[in-house]
Amino acid sequence: MNETLNEVALHGEVGPAHVEPLRAKLDRILAQSRPQVEIDLSEVTTMHLGVVNVLIAARDEARARLGDLAVIVRSESDAQRTLARVGIVGTMRP
Repeated sequence: MNETLNEVALHGEVGPAHVEPLRAKLDRILAQSRPQVEIDLSEVTTMHLGVVNVLIAARDEARARLGDLAVIVRSESDAQRTLARVGIVGTMRP
């Protein structure tokens, strides 16, 4: 059983150019048995819809592999509001 926490941090404006690199990185992590992923978005100012879609797919894949994907966001941030709308509730940082 894999208990390693894999951390991914994004910051600033996370736009379309981030979609494929993020997807590739998460695909490598999610190939593990019972993947444990923490994605830190606490320093993200804006986030492209394609990135949101990657996060939704990664969450679903982690669950399918009996793992977990946690998202860290700043409370009352645009990222927090966007992710809450699509059902990804993040751990809040002030």
